[in-house]
Amino acid sequence: MLQLKDNWVQLNLAGATSPDLVEAYDTVIARGWEGDARARGLVDAFERARLHNWSNAYYQYRNGTLEVDQWLPHLREIQHNAKKPDPEQSLV
Repeated sequence: MLQLKDNWVQLNLAGATSPDLVEAYDTVIARGWEGDARARGLVDAFERARLHNWSNAYYQYRNGTLEVDQWLPHLREIQHNAKKPDPEQSLV
């Protein structure tokens, strides 16, 4: 649980404090994936790290290491990013 929390903090900290990452997202949104290779690389690496963290949290939940109340914040973040409503109705 501590490792998941630390990973989550690091990802959020990177997203909140990296002007390069913010600029990269702006570039990818404006130009698409075929635009700036540097921007694409930064966004891709950040998204892979975030997906890996979500995957790890889900694995720990399915394995029984994470309780439902520990899993729900991860699920809410996933659903927010996927624009899905009400995470408590879908604990899959």
